Amino acid sequence: MLRRLRENGPIILVPLAWTFVTAVHLGLASEHALFIAHLVMAVIIVVFTALSWSAMDRGVLLAWRRVLLAGLVVTLAGGVGFLGPAVATPLFVLSLAGWMLIPAAGLAYTIDILRALKREDSTVGVRLRRFPGGNLRVCMLLVGTVSAW
Repeated sequence: MLRRLRENGPIILVPLAWTFVTAVHLGLASEHALFIAHLVMAVIIVVFTALSWSAMDRGVLLAWRRVLLAGLVVTLAGGVGFLGPAVATPLFVLSLAGWMLIPAAGLAYTIDILRALKREDSTVGVRLRRFPGGNLRVCMLLVGTVSAW
């Protein structure tokens, strides 16, 4: 079950995080709840990264491990913004911009690798199914879609 959660969890969590932020902006959830969500997201990122560390040691998955580590930093920055009103705005901007730009860099790298594989082999779909990371590539596509939307 843990493996399935690791492979499929990001597909749910990324859209859920953006939905939660939208709910706060619409007044359907409190800012305190968003602070708690930042802490929960930081824990989830740490656990996911720790459990997946050895599987994410090269290629595209290494790039996504770095995305997760940078994402942890900007998530914690957003959390600190709730504690220090004097620095809240810059930290919220850093967190929000980070979670749009950092995955975009990961997606750009992933696209470059996929294009290179496609040039090497016209059966890239078959080759991708053998990559470690399972549904992580589906999550990357969802992140790109949600971020672009």
